[in-house]
Amino acid sequence: MTKTDFIELCEKCDDPCCNGYFILSEAERKLLCEAGHARHIEEREDYCVFEGDPCPFYSDGKCSIHDIRPTICRIYPMYPYINDDGKLGIDIDDECPAVKKLGKEFFEQAREKAEKFVRKEISIEAYKKFWAEY
Repeated sequence: MTKTDFIELCEKCDDPCCNGYFILSEAERKLLCEAGHARHIEEREDYCVFEGDPCPFYSDGKCSIHDIRPTICRIYPMYPYINDDGKLGIDIDDECPAVKKLGKEFFEQAREKAEKFVRKEISIEAYKKFWAEY
């Protein structure tokens, strides 16, 4: 299986994965605000969150902000979490149809890259605070 297989599966999928409540980096917040989407962002003391349940940018089976989509959307079906040691971890959504079809091993290869990407984009302190308040 290849990255192309995943993209094709994702494009054909109608599973409601585009929803949730997640943290944004400052750069993501800025970009979404500049694009006129500030109404979907909730400012917190040390970070901001985006609530999309369902995602307001998902329509007709496509993401209308694909080029500026947040980190969490870029790495899905992987997602960040804070483990019991208080460190950032990346898990894989077993319920994602692409994970079921391609296998978790397919995504294991990308886990380290996703973790580096998330660490670069969003501070671990912000994630800890987000999860403590969520």
